[in-house]
Amino acid sequence: MSTGMVSDLALLRDFERVSDSLLSLTLDYCLAHFLRGVVLRFIAHPEPHVVARPEKSQIPIDEADEQALISFK
Repeated sequence: MSTGMVSDLALLRDFERVSDSLLSLTLDYCLAHFLRGVVLRFIAHPEPHVVARPEKSQIPIDEADEQALISFK
């Protein structure tokens, strides 16, 4: 093999490692936003059987609703 081909293969392997890392980070980022949206949705629209603690939300209901929608986009 020529030196150029060896360096090309090394570059390809590095790209695959970076690609896998970016995919992992992207999945983590999407999951975090989804979970944020779920939590905010339950703050804005709690299930009837749930006892809220604390009774008064620290974030206004309208803001929680708006931020949940933003997280899901």
